[in-house]
Amino acid sequence: MRMHLLSYRFALLIIALGAVLFAHPVRAQQSAPSSVSIPTLHDWGTMRLPATLYLDTEIPIVNTAKAGAVNIVEIKPGCGCTKTDPDRTVLLPGDTAHVKIRLNVTTSQHGMIQKNVRIRTAHMGDTLESNMMLQVTLQRALTIGPSLFIPFNDAVVGRRSISEITIQNESDLPVTIADLVYDQDVTSDLTPNEVITPRSTRTVTVSITPKTAGQIYGGLRFVARGNGDDDSFNLPVYGTVTKVAGK
Repeated sequence: MRMHLLSYRFALLIIALGAVLFAHPVRAQQSAPSSVSIPTLHDWGTMRLPATLYLDTEIPIVNTAKAGAVNIVEIKPGCGCTKTDPDRTVLLPGDTAHVKIRLNVTTSQHGMIQKNVRIRTAHMGDTLESNMMLQVTLQRALTIGPSLFIPFNDAVVGRRSISEITIQNESDLPVTIADLVYDQDVTSDLTPNEVITPRSTRTVTVSITPKTAGQIYGGLRFVARGNGDDDSFNLPVYGTVTKVAGK
């Protein structure tokens, strides 16, 4: 009899707990909506190196809050970018500010390039940090390897030092090396108007005979012509001359 009484009380407890749970359902916590709308990515796609050596875009910043002004506190682009100030810094609900961003590129770059732009805004006492990625893929007429910088790790004053690079034409069209220029004491076995045949790789021997100790400067520059738009290359050398021949 006692066991039946305990079971009866336990059943009543379960029913009471169920009534409480159904009367007060548990709700998932929802995050507050953002007060601004900023694109997360601007992609120029795949393209040749622009002759201007920069790419421009414009970032819209929209106040999406139902009430309260949004203040643009800071716009900080990553290395390689420049910016202009937004056309407005205080945005009422529904207002849009525009920020011009410039991505600088160089003749020594290729492949995918990504730079981050950090934007801080303030709304009714809260500060929000947003990030936008700038992206472009530079498709070059020729592929230079192992890198677009030419190292000289054993340079000695008064002695010829050499380094090798490869120039690869992955296309089905011949590419001509035009406007070949050497800077400082750099030279190579690459010849003006030399043709890199389709689907071929040319190993180039670059040499320098340092006249003084210290940092090495110089390089070689040329224009790849014959497969789409002209493509300019600047291949700097680097290294440090620390010894003198014969010592």
